[in-house]
Amino acid sequence: IGADLISSGNMQREAEVKFGQNHYLQTPKGIFRCQVGWRSKGQYNDDNITLPYGSKGRYIFYFGKHKSIRYNTFDRNNNKITNKNRWKIILDNLELAVHSHKSSKPMGHPYSHGCIRMTDELNMFLDFNSVLHKNMYKNHKWLSYFTPKPKKTLYVQYAWEYMVVIK
Repeated sequence: IGADLISSGNMQREAEVKFGQNHYLQTPKGIFRCQVGWRSKGQYNDDNITLPYGSKGRYIFYFGKHKSIRYNTFDRNNNKITNKNRWKIILDNLELAVHSHKSSKPMGHPYSHGCIRMTDELNMFLDFNSVLHKNMYKNHKWLSYFTPKPKKTLYVQYAWEYMVVIK
């Protein structure tokens, strides 16, 4: 069908995390079922450049909580461990989603907190072609009262619900 660059989880960025902030987890591998989703509000981050969930209206495909790993970069007193040799890998939960992302950082490199980031164009393709919308339709009718259906709806009869993540 085609190809596009994405961005996935980068555990090395855990060095940037301050106590209380979101951690950087490894994007898990496996087969995941798309549970639900919602549309981006198109809100910018503080840098006024980054749209963390893409342009307004882009669909956020949510796959639920999954086990993943990350580095623990804090000691028992919640002080940052600066020596990377003392970091330990630990299990943690990741709220896995696939969503658009626009920033000054290039796609094609791990950079996220663990989600899979994609371009607005790939997001529109998946959304309009019902690629992961199986759980959002019943008898060709959009089920969500809170999330508008795609502006175009193609191939609803072939809607899928699973994503495979490999590396």
